[in-house]
Amino acid sequence: MDKMYTEYPDYKKHYKFVLQVHVRGKSVHLDFRYEVEKEKLLLGWTLAGIKAIPFEPKDLKEAKLLINKKLDALKKDFEDPNTKFVTIEKHPIPYPWLNVDNETFKAGSLGTTSEKIGFMWILDSGEIEFGALKDYSQEYWLNSKNKLFDGRLIIRSLPNIWKKRSIDSGDELKTGDASQVNMSWFADPSDPYVLSSRAVRKTWMPPNGVPALPAFIRKQISNNFYYWNYKNLKAQKIRNNLVEHNKKDKVVYSGEIEN
Repeated sequence: MDKMYTEYPDYKKHYKFVLQVHVRGKSVHLDFRYEVEKEKLLLGWTLAGIKAIPFEPKDLKEAKLLINKKLDALKKDFEDPNTKFVTIEKHPIPYPWLNVDNETFKAGSLGTTSEKIGFMWILDSGEIEFGALKDYSQEYWLNSKNKLFDGRLIIRSLPNIWKKRSIDSGDELKTGDASQVNMSWFADPSDPYVLSSRAVRKTWMPPNGVPALPAFIRKQISNNFYYWNYKNLKAQKIRNNLVEHNKKDKVVYSGEIEN
């Protein structure tokens, strides 16, 4: 499996994301796209978050009616950390895709199959902040307008103990014993990886100058624990002291993910 993108954008800037639903014939998937540089290429993931619809919609209005019936169940799935979604990394795409909404694509064009028309519209959008970015695991904090695709999102490569299914049709796919699959889910937003005992044990640190924390957590940390203002071993020592301080004082980072 390819390694994930691990370069950090400037945490002092604001970056946008979008969640679009993409219908082709009876198949459905979700496209999560986000900025890492202002108004340049987008990165993203495709999620198998909605199962195939019962029939092919004839137009955008009918496609929306079919998907709207599934949104309550989708929201519950996003809110349940035990629900995980097969997730496929997208190739970098042009920035204008961030704003693709209420589009109908003719059969044979981008976003369709050779025979089926396609539909795409925005389910949710907002701002993204970046947590631990590893080549096998990604952590994002999302603050969305509709509070559907919202919170601390984890995408991780895991041994495929699930029966892997096609992201479009839901059909089972054959996998080898050592197969890995990317899975995504929403986890506790008050439990950032960089401040976990696991990160300390594994001596994992973000690059120098990177907090790997959202603004709402940074604001709750005393400035004498700002490890991202230091380098290398000193930064690691301050981070480790912060984790120990949190344990002793039973700190739980609370609050809303902010714009």
